[in-house]
Amino acid sequence: MRKNIERHMWPRLYKIHHLLLKKRYPSRQELAERLEVSPRTIQRDLDLLRDELGAPIEYDKMRGGYYYTNDQFSLIPLHLNVQEQLALQLAYLFSKQIADPLLQDMMYSAMEKIVYLFPNQVSMDLEEWDGIISSAQDTFYNQQMRDHFLLILNAIEKNQCLEMVYHSFSSQTVHNRRIDPYHLRKSRGTWYLIAYCHKRNSMRMFALQRIHSLRILDETFERQPFDIEDYMKGAFFEERGDQVFEVVLRFSAKQAPYIKERIWHSSQELYEETDGSVILRLQVSGLDSIKRWVLSYGKEVEVIEPLQLKNAVFGEVNELVKQYEKNLRKFSE
Repeated sequence: MRKNIERHMWPRLYKIHHLLLKKRYPSRQELAERLEVSPRTIQRDLDLLRDELGAPIEYDKMRGGYYYTNDQFSLIPLHLNVQEQLALQLAYLFSKQIADPLLQDMMYSAMEKIVYLFPNQVSMDLEEWDGIISSAQDTFYNQQMRDHFLLILNAIEKNQCLEMVYHSFSSQTVHNRRIDPYHLRKSRGTWYLIAYCHKRNSMRMFALQRIHSLRILDETFERQPFDIEDYMKGAFFEERGDQVFEVVLRFSAKQAPYIKERIWHSSQELYEETDGSVILRLQVSGLDSIKRWVLSYGKEVEVIEPLQLKNAVFGEVNELVKQYEKNLRKFSE
């Protein structure tokens, strides 16, 4: 008789299931460390998967780990509660309506198959949701970007080196680069690849739309420890610089409500002034992105610190004034 599997166990069972599907032959100790439980708990999970759920688990003595003898085995829970049914319904809707264009087709196809597994629990009729939830697509991609995205994902999974032709905006040059891909990150409508660049001998960020050509090499690389949160610490709108600056900005009383309603940076400190204005203090890496952000608020913001940012904003505004003065003189002549 099948044992009752407690709800909290399913996430762990699924993780073990997917690790075994990859055929990397994890040992009981490795699984325990990965899932942060005891080896004894892992053994109970393996027994439950094999004896109660029919998982084709075997132990390979040569490799010292577990694997599936049939990689087509699938693990499906028997019932979804009301909240889980709603979550799956929304995920199905989002995959069709508001998923990133690079992933939309394959996400929708995958979600459609998942929903088919629960015909009596989740509706496939999305028309009833059309008037309730919607999203504007903020990014558009061509077929080349889609191909590059999938190729990068494949290379990251297999630790394969890549060679690309890349257009650098900072130097306005096109270079051949050999890279070891680590992470894909989407921010403000743009996908970035974070990779070790052999030309610069350091981790770098590359915008996918600036990759002219890309190919997977036969060589593989040994992946080093990498934490995306540590890497992006201090970045403002995905810009990372070599120096960290303390930025202090004063926003007018008119703009203050908008500034107060959002978290602009993990380091931010916000102080309200008696005149209704607000002071925003940040620790950021690099000044280019925050300079463009400050300029977008026009006269509603004042740079207090650092001097480098003050000078950069002043220089940009000064050039803008000259440009418009020149244009206005043409119109008046």
